[in-house]
Amino acid sequence: MVNDAADTGSLKDMIENIDHMQLTVEHQLEDIGDSMAKLVNIPNVVSALSANLQRLMGESSSSNPMHERKRDT
Repeated sequence: MVNDAADTGSLKDMIENIDHMQLTVEHQLEDIGDSMAKLVNIPNVVSALSANLQRLMGESSSSNPMHERKRDT
């Protein structure tokens, strides 16, 4: 009878451990999903940064008098 009580206790512990592991895995999957969403957005961010850089380079070359002098010579 003592063994049955010990077995029941360890079975409960195992179930609790499994529940805890399941929650841990669920949180890790959520984190992975969040990371994947960020990765999917990277091309859009790079494209926007590239467009802004090109715009800024265009503005700086057209408004900088040194660039005008270099073109004239």
